[in-house]
Amino acid sequence: MLCAPLDGSTNNCVVATRSVRHASTRWKLLSAGNGAYYIVSMVTDPVGTRLALCGQGKNAGAGVEIHPAESQKDFQFTLKKPNF
Repeated sequence: MLCAPLDGSTNNCVVATRSVRHASTRWKLLSAGNGAYYIVSMVTDPVGTRLALCGQGKNAGAGVEIHPAESQKDFQFTLKKPNF
């Protein structure tokens, strides 16, 4: 599972085996008001640690990292239906 670090010491997302009841495994979608969404960690809500794109990645498959909401990162994600 994609987990937020509990101590805020790193910008890296952690892949860990934890209970789905653990707050670090929970994320919520917040509307950005323009058709996009912020993905916010439940660990730091309402302060708002959010997923952001690594570097200037804009393509599908770009890496993600975690940053506080007040930083100037690319936080907005658009959600699309997969083409199956």
